Amino acid sequence: PRAQIEALFRSQAQAMEEQGCRGCALGNAAVEISDDDELLARVVRDYKGEVRNRLRTMARELGALNPAALGDSLMLLMDGAYFTRLAFARGDGPAQAIISAANSLIDAATPKRASARTRRRPRR
Repeated sequence: PRAQIEALFRSQAQAMEEQGCRGCALGNAAVEISDDDELLARVVRDYKGEVRNRLRTMARELGALNPAALGDSLMLLMDGAYFTRLAFARGDGPAQAIISAANSLIDAATPKRASARTRRRPRR
C-alpha cells in the first residue's frame, strides 16, 4: 500500500513538471463556480469526495492509526501542491517537497515496527 501512495505522489510530481500543468481541472473549476450553481458544485464535490475516499482507503490498507486523518492530510498535500505550483516558478516552490512531505505524513501516521536490532531477545 505504501508503494501505491508513493507512486501516486511521484506521478503527480511528474505531471506538475509538464509545461502547461494547471493542476486539478475540477479543483480549478470549483474556484469559478458561483455559490448558486448547485449542479456544478455537486460534480466537484462528488469527484473530490471520491478522491478523498480512495486516499482514506489507501491509508487504511497501509495500516494507519487514523486512516481518515491520513487520507485527508494526503488530499490537502495533493491539492496544495497543485495550487502552489501555479504560484511559484517551475521547479522552485513548495510543490517540490511533495514526495518527502507525503512520506513524512505516512511515517507519522503509521505504527512503528520494531527492527531486528531493537527487539529484545528472550533470556535463556
